[in-house]
Amino acid sequence: FTLLLPLFSLLVVIPSCLLLRCQLQCPEIAVAKGEEAHYTLKLDYPFLFPCACVFLQVGYTRQLGRSDLKARPEEREQLRFPIGPCSHMTLHPTVCFHHCGKIDVMLEKIRVRDMLGLFQLPVLKRKEQKTKGSIYVMPKPVEVIWNVEESAELGADGNVYSLWKKGDDPSEIFQMREYQQGDRLRDVHWKLSLRQNKLMVKEYGLPLQFAVQFLLDIGMKAKLEELDRLLDSFASLTMALLQQDIPFSVSWTTGEALETALVANTEDLSGVLHSVLSLSGNNRHEVLTQFLNQGQTIQGRHLVYLTTGEIAGEDDLMIREALTSFLWEKKGKVTALMTRPGENLAFQLQQA
Repeated sequence: FTLLLPLFSLLVVIPSCLLLRCQLQCPEIAVAKGEEAHYTLKLDYPFLFPCACVFLQVGYTRQLGRSDLKARPEEREQLRFPIGPCSHMTLHPTVCFHHCGKIDVMLEKIRVRDMLGLFQLPVLKRKEQKTKGSIYVMPKPVEVIWNVEESAELGADGNVYSLWKKGDDPSEIFQMREYQQGDRLRDVHWKLSLRQNKLMVKEYGLPLQFAVQFLLDIGMKAKLEELDRLLDSFASLTMALLQQDIPFSVSWTTGEALETALVANTEDLSGVLHSVLSLSGNNRHEVLTQFLNQGQTIQGRHLVYLTTGEIAGEDDLMIREALTSFLWEKKGKVTALMTRPGENLAFQLQQA
């Protein structure tokens, strides 16, 4: 009987590895640094015998600043627990990340162990089984006083309009309001006035030119603290612009091409952050080099270059000369923001 017991234990656990189903549910969620995030593991076990031990391994891979497409998980979590016969189980693991970036959550291993602890078998994976999810760890902005109102060309030709200020561009309606003494008759919306049985006046939109252009340069060997400083600074500066209703543009590289996004509100900024948080690392000053080589025209009068590296020494002499030349040609302003280890925050604005 003693010799047959291990065989019986193996025969009981084999159906478990064939019938057990496990899914990871982790919709794309955004949390702040240091804030707890939750995802869900759902198990379905239809077998008549209990399983003495279910083993799960979950890996967490940071996409921001990675140097290759097959990055290995930087953290792993292992869960072990028994499961009863014909049962359903739901787990809610809690994780906490202290650095910015998109974190890919993946259910890497699912195994079952027999009651004697002699055999550990992998669970059969199914195509419909969900094993991946993502968590976005957002930067933490701080209040910054950055008055660039004079750089925003209000009333210039543009296809983005102020959300808070009226203007005189008849191609865009800012709002409709009731007629007041002194309003021009040509601004009356006659059809709407007839429907509402009172005079309604059109207020026109105020077009904005993009006053500031950001270049984000994430180094391939940047430390997590440097990435945090860069993104915290970017979030702080951009929020300061949006609070003044000043639009801006952001450029980054995906390796071969330079991508540019226009931001006029917090919804646009949220979309940009979701893209930036998953950027891989670049070669030294890759974004700036592509920007200058492609002859990109600055979207505004102020170019802000954010990099995890430095612009110093003979190696960067060409970059400094190119920025200086760009500064004189465009008759605007260039600011280089560089993150260095040991600084509390990355608001080290320096003239390039």
